[in-house]
Amino acid sequence: MRNTTVWGIIVIAVFFLLSSDALAGTLSFSWGGSQQTGTAPTVAKANKNGPPAHAPAYGYRSKHQYHYYPSASVYHDTSRGLYFYLSGSGWQIAASLPQDLKVRLGNSVSIEMETDKPYLYNDQHKKQYPPEKIEKGKTKKEKKRAKS
Repeated sequence: MRNTTVWGIIVIAVFFLLSSDALAGTLSFSWGGSQQTGTAPTVAKANKNGPPAHAPAYGYRSKHQYHYYPSASVYHDTSRGLYFYLSGSGWQIAASLPQDLKVRLGNSVSIEMETDKPYLYNDQHKKQYPPEKIEKGKTKKEKKRAKS
């Protein structure tokens, strides 16, 4: 009984191959709706002005909020609870600050950046937010704008 079942399957397969257009190279399969032969699959083209489908949308880059303390060159990322501070010739990352830095913090400004390494822009921030111009978290320019 087992041998006849195997031979039956083989005979049906050979019959299918010989009776179809498989030998002529036009064999096609379809799933569901209508059967199409000899046509290339449809490829959706992405919008030329937008990102590829696998990429996040423009403007979706994660933004990080920092409190920058110019008098001590310290960044605090409140969402991650991390401090970035200069120690010797390199930057340190820690959950808390050394006591000597805590005393020198002074006022801060809020900075939003797309990087998780704010210290890379420290030279720019030193120029933009000099310690003597920071008053209660805002520069004097920002205070004038708020009053207008």
